[in-house]
Amino acid sequence: MRWGTAKFRTQLACVVALILAAGCGSPGPVQIVGTGVGVALYGTIVIGVATIRNPSNDLTAVSIRLRLSALAPGSGRSVGSVGITVPALGADQETTVAVPVAFLEGNRAARVVASVTGVRAWVRQTRRPPRLEASDIRIQDPHADGTLTVSGRLTSTGERAMPPVQVFAVCYGRRGTVLGGGRGWTEGGMPAGGTDPVSIPSYVGRTPAYCRLFATPPGG
Repeated sequence: MRWGTAKFRTQLACVVALILAAGCGSPGPVQIVGTGVGVALYGTIVIGVATIRNPSNDLTAVSIRLRLSALAPGSGRSVGSVGITVPALGADQETTVAVPVAFLEGNRAARVVASVTGVRAWVRQTRRPPRLEASDIRIQDPHADGTLTVSGRLTSTGERAMPPVQVFAVCYGRRGTVLGGGRGWTEGGMPAGGTDPVSIPSYVGRTPAYCRLFATPPGG
C-alpha cells in the first residue's frame, strides 16, 4: 500500500483515533507521594498507609496495583507485605490507602515502603470524572487495644450509580502523624449524586486527634 493513497491515510487516521480513545501509553508512572505506619493491638499489627498521585493532565489511571511492605528497624528486613488495587484515579488526583501489612510478635516498630507495580490502562477523560466526597466523619467505639470504628458519609458527584465502593480510613495525631487506619466498603451501591453511610473498622497506635476517609469511583 502506498503511503500517499487516500485509503492509507484513512486507515492511519482510524488507528490514531483508536489509540487516543483508549488512552494508550502512560504519561508517567503513578507517583507515591507519602507513606506512613501505625502499630496497634499492643504492637502486634502494622498498618501501612500510602498516598498516591496521578500526574497526568487528561488521563485516568485504571486498576492501579500497589505493594506495601513493612520493614524491621535497623536491619530493614521485610516482616510483611501486601498487594492492593485502587480501581481508578482521575487526572491530577490523589488518594490514600491504609491496610494491615504485617503481624509482629512483641512491641516492635516498623516502617512501611510502597511501590506501584502496574496500571492496567490509561483512559482519556472526555469530561470531569466523578468524585466521592466524605463528610460527617466520626470516631466511634475506641478500645484500649487500639481498635475503633471510623464512620461517615460518602456523597457521589457522578451522574451514574456505582456498585459498592472500597473505602479507606486513616487516623492522625494532633501534628498530622499517621497512627493507623483500616479498609472497608460502602454498605450498598452509590446512587447517582447520592449519599451512602460507611463504617470502617480501624487500628491505631493511640487515640487519634482526627480521621479521614478516602475513596475513588470504579474505573472502566
